[in-house]
Amino acid sequence: MWYDFVMQNTFLSLVPPFIALGTAFFSRRIVVGLVCGIATGALIATDWSIPAAIQLSVNRLIHSSDLWRLASWDAFWQSSNLFILIFLLALSIIIALISYAGGVFAYVNWSKKYIRSAKTAQFASMILSYCLCIDDYFSSLTVGSVMQPITDRYKIPRVKLSFLVDSLAAPVVILCPISSWLAGILGFLKEYGIKQTSSPGTFIIADPFFVYLTLLPFLFYPLVVLASTFFIVRCAISFGPMYQQEQIAHKTNNLFGGKSLVNSSTQETPQENRNRAQVIDFLVPVLFLIFGTIFAILGSGRFVLLGGHNGLFAALQQANAAKALFLSGTITVIFITIFFLARKRMKIRDIPSLYHAGIRLMMSTILMLICAWALGDILRLDLLTGQYIGTFISASSSSFFLIAPLLFLLALFIAFSIGSSWATMAIMLPIVIPIVVSFAQLPTPVPFEQVPLLSFMLGALFSGAVAGNHISPLADTTLMSARSAGAHLTDHVHAQLWYAVPMIIATTLGFFVASFMITYSRTLGWLCGITTSIGISILLLSLLNHVVHKKSIGKSHE
Repeated sequence: MWYDFVMQNTFLSLVPPFIALGTAFFSRRIVVGLVCGIATGALIATDWSIPAAIQLSVNRLIHSSDLWRLASWDAFWQSSNLFILIFLLALSIIIALISYAGGVFAYVNWSKKYIRSAKTAQFASMILSYCLCIDDYFSSLTVGSVMQPITDRYKIPRVKLSFLVDSLAAPVVILCPISSWLAGILGFLKEYGIKQTSSPGTFIIADPFFVYLTLLPFLFYPLVVLASTFFIVRCAISFGPMYQQEQIAHKTNNLFGGKSLVNSSTQETPQENRNRAQVIDFLVPVLFLIFGTIFAILGSGRFVLLGGHNGLFAALQQANAAKALFLSGTITVIFITIFFLARKRMKIRDIPSLYHAGIRLMMSTILMLICAWALGDILRLDLLTGQYIGTFISASSSSFFLIAPLLFLLALFIAFSIGSSWATMAIMLPIVIPIVVSFAQLPTPVPFEQVPLLSFMLGALFSGAVAGNHISPLADTTLMSARSAGAHLTDHVHAQLWYAVPMIIATTLGFFVASFMITYSRTLGWLCGITTSIGISILLLSLLNHVVHKKSIGKSHE
């Protein structure tokens, strides 16, 4: 190990995330908040030794981003986060090239035939998110950039677009059995004791993929988000900061809440390309990237139709999503560069400036991601924040009806604090699975059929992880969604929180109701739980919308 500092597991482990969030909120500069959180966490982890804290901070920044792997070709191909960073750069270059070639301009003109109102523009954004459900990063970065010109035409504020993008990224991907998340989830389940054969360390005998399928109905929060987002768009639900931004957009045409323009994520299109641009200049690069990503993911998992020996689900389980995104992004950049050169949409001398423009637009997001990852690693590995919070679950295990709601809220808090759904799952699964097995009161390993509550508890855990990631200003998808939509990050987080809180309250109550009913019937527990969650979410959103508009009408009559 490249350092040897004392691990922490006390209430002090909760201080750095609050420092980071508070500083970011008051300074309105997320990087400043992250740096303060990193510094505070490193000081606590090293027993307030400044030299040691500096060493730890630098090491975490370098290792969490995988930048150290650039020193070796072999190490480079073992990267994960570095591949994600390169993919972000590649995607930004792709967007810049498409925009310069007139692809976005042509797509907007083509879409005018079908998108004729603000409501249909928002539904179009949602549909595009569903189509890109293969990966949350892919969805977060692509949807906002593509939909910007269309939503701008109908005076939809950028925070509304970023809300739609963020709300339909992770919640949709975790529900998709063919996505980059599947590999991570199956790996976590297998690593922490759910295996098909009995072996040392096995708690439950089951196929991890089958377990994943059984927990899908209990992912209450993602399902609530999907239903609530549709309701928000369909019924024009608007309150809180979102309502204020929409009023400003309609009255002044300022789509940034009265603030200055966020650096555009698109490249200016020359008039010559505007005149001859065709929708093919948009569709070919986007479809090449989508199908390239699918093939890369299946190829990395050695899918049988691509020369491997694994079936579809085995290939997804063994796939390396980060490497697949890196390869598909890099190859797509090369392909569309040649494609646009052949179509005479740009010249060879334009390539350096276009590449530079794309990279420059993504650098601030990459800096925030590196800092967020470093803070997450300090909280997870050095301060043991998740383990400290997890002790509350063990303490409450005697009260069955509280476990699922408490598990949801604790996972939410951890994900909110460290900004990572996957890290939250990795932290909480070693705590949750033994607790569930203890209910069976049987020696391990236990057959899956004898732990019927497993899917329900895992559903609560994964729901909390997604919910915390959804509202965290430290989450990578939050940063990417705001960037791709061209929204101010603090405005995006603030506006989204007003919508997410009713969904979180509703989901908590849904898990509480399901905990009572699931003792009678698994199906009855699910049905009552999801009905309660969606019903209360829609009710709360409707009430908030009614109150805001009632006040607005009252002021107009004064």
